[in-house]
Amino acid sequence: MCSRCLTFVSLGLEPRHVGRENIRGLISDVLELFPDFKFEPKDVRVRIDTPTQAFAEYVAHSTAAATGRQVHQLFFGLVEVDNGQITLLREALNTLASAQAVLPHGAADVPAPAKEVSAF
Repeated sequence: MCSRCLTFVSLGLEPRHVGRENIRGLISDVLELFPDFKFEPKDVRVRIDTPTQAFAEYVAHSTAAATGRQVHQLFFGLVEVDNGQITLLREALNTLASAQAVLPHGAADVPAPAKEVSAF
């Protein structure tokens, strides 16, 4: 699994991505996990669209590189923009569905929780 890959946090990915390189790293990590990751315009529902931010729901249908399992995943994403550049990308997804797709034994491979559990 990728170096930042089990909430995005529970998948090892940071939930908040600031700056061009950080966002590029997220996209690279997602494509490492799901090489055919994409979403179609018909699967995007924009809920907020202003000059400085957008919030949308979108569905991706992709295949996990590690297992060959298909996952149909609903994402929520917030993008903030300053001077035409993305300055923040924050996304949420069903991490159980991702674990079921990516891990060899699905959710059974998720480590037992510690005394304290954090999702951020």
